[in-house]
Amino acid sequence: MKSRYFKGPLLSFLILMGCGEKDLFEKKPEPQKETLIQQSLESQNVLIDVLPTAEPNKYSIIINWPKSLGSLVISEQGNEIFKTAGKSNSFNFVKEGGSEFELDFQQLTAGGEKMAEIKRKIQVPSDKVFTGKTVLTSDFVFKGGRLFWIGNASVETQTFNVDIQADEIISENGSLYTFPEGLTAAVSVPGRSAGNVTILTKSARGNLNISMRGEIGGRGRHSVCNILGDCNSQGGLPGGNAGFLTFQSGSSQNFDLKVNMLPGKGGGIGYPCAGSTYDPLSITNIRNNNCEGFGTGGSNGPIGPAGTGLACWQLSAGAPRECK
Repeated sequence: MKSRYFKGPLLSFLILMGCGEKDLFEKKPEPQKETLIQQSLESQNVLIDVLPTAEPNKYSIIINWPKSLGSLVISEQGNEIFKTAGKSNSFNFVKEGGSEFELDFQQLTAGGEKMAEIKRKIQVPSDKVFTGKTVLTSDFVFKGGRLFWIGNASVETQTFNVDIQADEIISENGSLYTFPEGLTAAVSVPGRSAGNVTILTKSARGNLNISMRGEIGGRGRHSVCNILGDCNSQGGLPGGNAGFLTFQSGSSQNFDLKVNMLPGKGGGIGYPCAGSTYDPLSITNIRNNNCEGFGTGGSNGPIGPAGTGLACWQLSAGAPRECK
């Protein structure tokens, strides 16, 4: 009896048929194992970052922990917001600026029973947004997250003080000024002094214009002559102080700050012989102080003194401090 031998191609075909195509070219996935608990849940194991989003008063809450904690459940006010059997070790969500809340973390056994628990309180910074024109009616204090000037927004501070301590200043060509340009006090009234402005921020970007102005002093009173009195006029009234500005930023990439320091000018003099008891509206012979027989010619009062002020700023930790 002759032996039979299977040659090359036929032998390969028989081997493929016997093993099966899948067995040769595909490796069956191993079943995933549940992460073993190798570490106990403790407060220092859970890292929580509160980071600003691009939108004002929106902050991302980013939570990270080691996978070795195994199964973990996160709840807020008794409501479960996240659960993992150990396959994930991070979770994030968005919260409103200024909110304060507490998160509950529970570490579970393989059977789903609680084996450890911690609670963490989180305070989200509050942002402030200026739009359009804002005129202060009292001192302004801001100690929080970001301060926005949106779309050429302006803040008029007048005589009120400003105290800002921010994480970041973001300005789109915004402005802060004490008094409107050219504002003058009434006749015989001194110019008002501006409030002080202090801005301390960790960082700044965009561009911001700050004008520290004192109100211009009022004009002196014109004299009104009569037979019993003289015709001396009143001198101009003092201009207001421009206040003191302090601006300091830890860093300021792509930030432009323009500062104007404009103490109020003194008021103009009043005119002598600007009228009389007989004709109060008459302003004749003003320049030679001739009161037409009613009283003696008087002198013009002096122009009022200008106000004072000082502005200092530092745009980054290593930058020089400038003042004017």
